[in-house]
Amino acid sequence: MFGGPRPGELMVEADVPDETPEGITFLDLVESAEEKRVEQARGLLGKGSSPYNQLREKLGTLLSLVDRLGSCWWGCSGGDHTVEYAVAASGGNTFAALRLLRAGYYDEALGLARQIGERANLLQLFMFNSQSLREWSDSGTEARQKKFSAFNIRIELEKLGIPPIIQRDYYHYLSGFGIHPGRIPQSFGDKLPPSVGGLFRLRGLTIVLHELAYVISMVGGTGAVLLSDDERIPADRIVGAAMDLLDDQRKLSKVIDEWISKDPVQGSARPQT
Repeated sequence: MFGGPRPGELMVEADVPDETPEGITFLDLVESAEEKRVEQARGLLGKGSSPYNQLREKLGTLLSLVDRLGSCWWGCSGGDHTVEYAVAASGGNTFAALRLLRAGYYDEALGLARQIGERANLLQLFMFNSQSLREWSDSGTEARQKKFSAFNIRIELEKLGIPPIIQRDYYHYLSGFGIHPGRIPQSFGDKLPPSVGGLFRLRGLTIVLHELAYVISMVGGTGAVLLSDDERIPADRIVGAAMDLLDDQRKLSKVIDEWISKDPVQGSARPQT
């Protein structure tokens, strides 16, 4: 697809030794390049009129609330903290995904979005079937992994007549970004050459923000509802912040739909959120 001689080939032809850095020197070089990209991304995203920054403002508010919800900020509700741990882990995944986004690793950030989505489904099941929360708490690791696999959770929700937050097609869509083997890395229908990450891609950035906003909103909202019996927790405010973020997330959907619809691979894969 992208022809032309490669650097290594040119070196051989010119009889020039390959002195590409290796060892710690190579790792330091990669880290230095990542830090430069992070600063560049911060400059782009920091523009007040940018739609990305508007979404990030709401994302930051929800993440602040999610961080507090998952760490018993307003007081410990007791129990085994199953819900709190799921919320806290999802917040951590989102922080990590945003760091990856700023460094240009979009596939990797979307892999974390899939993990957050799996927890969103689990919390959704807990919300509509309180017995499932007790079964989770009473189960050992092996039994829990079997009964509460991503597939089984979706099936249980469907049996209840509840559309899963992350449905089968959406799960496969997220899995397609750098998780399942064989796909072109960092490819978002923009006709740019594949890479292992580290290159700014507007479409990649937009898609990551869009998917992260969706899944963390669902985790924050369901987590708040599940813990709302504790009156110290501002559950209504957390749910409101999640819904507010979703409003901005949907504004990006039309832009992404137009991009992806022109890609014969992703256009057929991307479901509606």
